[in-house]
Amino acid sequence: MSAYLGIVSNDLLEIDFHRKMIDRVEKEIHSSENHLKYCMNGYLIALGCAVPELTDACREAGKRIGKVEVFMGETSCKTPEIVTYIDKVAGLNRLGKKKKFAKC
Repeated sequence: MSAYLGIVSNDLLEIDFHRKMIDRVEKEIHSSENHLKYCMNGYLIALGCAVPELTDACREAGKRIGKVEVFMGETSCKTPEIVTYIDKVAGLNRLGKKKKFAKC
């Protein structure tokens, strides 16, 4: 879903669906499995960065969610923080910028 948000025009997105998904992620993220937590976190970041009209909603949800703990084994990998990441993209003036292709 995150890759899709990064390439498809916002005119083709169902904004109401994504608003509901923000609420769902907020309610379920901390009680979900590791992999799902990581994907939910990434989804909120991608949504907040790709769809400017949902950026504030994703930031607010990120503030309420706080830090997402994901166990990734004995590695130095870290889970990006939602608000920090969205603010970084905003600081680079890249909110809403789309790519030509998705990388898998």
